[in-house]
Amino acid sequence: MRHDPISCLLGLSKKYGRMSKFKVAGTDVYFLNSPEFVKQISVVDHERFVKNRGHGIKSSSGLYESLGVKGNRIFEELTGNGILMSEDEYHDVHRRIMQPAFSKDTLASYVPSMTSIVSDWISEKRDGDIVSIRKEMQNLTLKIVLKSLFSLEGDQARRFTKSLAEFGRSGEASHRGMSFFESREAGSPIGETLLALVDRVPRGSKRRYSKAAKALESQVYGFMNERRVKPKKDNDLLTILLASQDVGRLTDSEVKDEILTIIGAGHDTLTNALTWSWYLLASHQTEYAKLRTEVDQVLGRRTPGALDLQKLVYANMIFNEAMRLYPPVWLERRRSVGDVNLGGHQISKGSVVLISQYVAHHDPAYFNDPEKFDPERWSALNRGKIAPFTFFPFGVGPRACIGEPFARLEAPIILSMITQNFGLELADGQVHPGLEPHVTLQPREQIRMRLRGRGERLKAEVTT
Repeated sequence: MRHDPISCLLGLSKKYGRMSKFKVAGTDVYFLNSPEFVKQISVVDHERFVKNRGHGIKSSSGLYESLGVKGNRIFEELTGNGILMSEDEYHDVHRRIMQPAFSKDTLASYVPSMTSIVSDWISEKRDGDIVSIRKEMQNLTLKIVLKSLFSLEGDQARRFTKSLAEFGRSGEASHRGMSFFESREAGSPIGETLLALVDRVPRGSKRRYSKAAKALESQVYGFMNERRVKPKKDNDLLTILLASQDVGRLTDSEVKDEILTIIGAGHDTLTNALTWSWYLLASHQTEYAKLRTEVDQVLGRRTPGALDLQKLVYANMIFNEAMRLYPPVWLERRRSVGDVNLGGHQISKGSVVLISQYVAHHDPAYFNDPEKFDPERWSALNRGKIAPFTFFPFGVGPRACIGEPFARLEAPIILSMITQNFGLELADGQVHPGLEPHVTLQPREQIRMRLRGRGERLKAEVTT
C-alpha cells in the first residue's frame, strides 16, 4: 500500500472480491468494491462515517499517508475546516450557503469569463509549441476559478497564484522530512504523539512553510476586506460567503477556509481530468477526429455560449471516459464513528473503510473491456447500461463534490475551444507517464505535447 496503493487495491479486489480487511498501525482497514457498499457508505449510512475527523476521531491524514495516499496533511492544512473536511451540521450549513454559486443560472453567468480566459491562452500559443500539458491546464483552470468564483484577475490573481505555488512547494519540502514518521508511525496514538514531538524540532523547511501559509492567508483576508470596501453586484461565491456574515453565519476564518477549499480542490481535480483527457485524445486519433467534427459542426469559429454546451455531446462523453479511466478522486476513505454492519460484517468505531473510483471504474464486472478508451459508453444508447454507484468520479450522496456542475461546464469549454484552434499530439519520445496517487490522481512524469495550429485564431465575440 505504501509504495503502490493502486496495484495493491486492484490485487485485493481480484483476490478477495467485494470486501477485504487488513491492519495499519493497529487500525482495521476495510477495502470495499461493490456498488451496494458505495451506496451504503455515501448515502444510506453516511452519517455513521466521517471523512477525516470528528466524533472523537482526530485527524486521519497521517493514517491515510501510511496507506500510500500522498499530500493529505498539506491539503488538510490548506483547507482547514472547509466543507471538504468538516462534518455534520457545520458542513451542511456551509454547503447550503455556498450552493447558490453553483446554481444553473449562476453557472451560465460564468461562461463569458471562462471563454475569455481560454481565448487569452489560445492567443499566446503558436503552431509547433511544445508544452507540459498538466502545467498548462493547471494555470488555465486556476485562472478560471479565481476569475469566475472570486472575481480575481490581473496582478491580484498572479500574486495569489505565486503564493499558492510557494505554499505547495514549501509544504512538500517540510513534510518530506517527516515522511518516515508519517508513513510508518501515523495512525496509532503512540505514532501520532511521536510525530507531534518530531514536528516541534526547528527546521528551515518548516519555517518556510509557516511563512508561506501566513502569506497565503494574508492575501485571502486582503481580498475579503477589499470586497467589503468595494462590493460587487456579481453573485460570485465570494459575494455569497461575505453576505452570509450579515446574518452572523460565518466568521472570517470560516470564509477563508471555504475560499481555499474551493480554490485548492476546484482547480486541482479538473487539472488532472483535463490532462488525462488530452493524453487519451492524442493517443486515440479516431476519437480525436470525432471531437473535431463535433466542434466544427456545433461551433464553427464561434466562441461557445451557455446554450452550446449541451450540444457538445461527444466532448462530454470524452470527459466522462477520461474520468472513468483516470478518476481525479481515485480513492475515498471514511472512519466509522460507531459500530456499523457492512454486508453482514460488524466493523468497530474508528475503523477505516476505503472505496476506490479507480478500482470500480476498471472492474470488468461493471464495465465491458474496462481498459479500453471508449467514449461511446456514455452515448444516450449505452449510458443506461451502466449500473448505479459504479461510476462516481465526483462522489455521491450528501458529500458529493459541490463543484461538479462547475467542472462539467468548464471542461467542454476548454476541450472545444482548444480543439477549434489546435490539434495536440504527443511529443517525440513521450510514453505513458505513470500514475502518482496523490490526493488526486496525477501523472507521475510530465506529459509533453506539441500544438498544431488549425487555421485562423478564434476572434468571434463571446455569444450568450
